[in-house]
Amino acid sequence: MHPGVCGAHLFHTDILHALHIHRSDGLATVLVSGSFTACLDPIADRILCTDLEVKDGRYTGEVLTTMIGPAKAEHARTLLTAHNWPPADCYAYGDRAFGLVLLDLVGCPVVVGSDPELLVEFARPYWQHLVGVIA
Repeated sequence: MHPGVCGAHLFHTDILHALHIHRSDGLATVLVSGSFTACLDPIADRILCTDLEVKDGRYTGEVLTTMIGPAKAEHARTLLTAHNWPPADCYAYGDRAFGLVLLDLVGCPVVVGSDPELLVEFARPYWQHLVGVIA
């Protein structure tokens, strides 16, 4: 969390803790999210997210590009290739089954919350789980 950011309580502490560990280990942190920039800027080094139209400094509600499901893996794969980052060395966190395509892309997938489809995948030996607060 960047110093002085209001609303720090809006982020799940277990996820923030994991993010801080990755940063302290010198890892690049890229958020690949269906959310939009304004929600992620306070905690992100780099963001791949849904792009919303802005006119006159305000969001219009128009979605220009979504970052859900296969789009997450596609954009993440492009970024990994561009930086020559081996997917096997990367972490990904997902809270919904539509994020499986991204979780399957990396060597260190982490299930967040209790989505039943993701919990089935968590049974794989190398998958991790953060209980989270996702409803």
